[in-house]
Amino acid sequence: MSVLWRLAWGTAGEETRQEMVQLAREGEALLRALGAPAPAPSALTLSASSDGQLVSDWVDSYDGEAAANNGMPVSVLWAGQHWADPRSDAVVMRLSQGNPPAWETLVQRASTLYPPAGANRNNVLGSLDWWASRGPQLQRGNEPQQAADRYARAWWAEQLSRWNATPIGATPPGATPPTPQRDGDGGGGLMWLVGGIVAVWALGRRRR
Repeated sequence: MSVLWRLAWGTAGEETRQEMVQLAREGEALLRALGAPAPAPSALTLSASSDGQLVSDWVDSYDGEAAANNGMPVSVLWAGQHWADPRSDAVVMRLSQGNPPAWETLVQRASTLYPPAGANRNNVLGSLDWWASRGPQLQRGNEPQQAADRYARAWWAEQLSRWNATPIGATPPGATPPTPQRDGDGGGGLMWLVGGIVAVWALGRRRR
């Protein structure tokens, strides 16, 4: 897909490039919030004047990390930008099935859930808020932009399906907390008993 996006970048105008850079940085920030390392080169090195090779290198690096860490792929991140059509992408084809929840539903659902270990919940929720605020603009746009909004909502719905009802390590409501276990095989109680007997014996000798 990096070839497709490199071509799109090469023929995009200044305004479109600036939006692609902003989306790249938002996607990278979300990726890091999910606990993944930042790609190299970083989106922070991109600008509207960047050459196509740098953009291609970023796409390849970012998409690799996104695939390994359940991040948002570039085909969803940059959907609706310029003439590039990501519908042949496998992820987009999967996300195109069905009718994803509205942004309000996704935000409400996320507020009651907790991401997998390693993710920064507050930062991920901040990213969701940003995407939700962008949704109405895309929904009023052309057909590719409306499709991009659906892909993004479907991706967030899929992301939230991996989250938990309770924080990692917390006891679910109604469950009995685990009983603390002593080290060893229970010999600690025996040692206390022996110690008490020795103390009583020593006190008895002192009174003689």
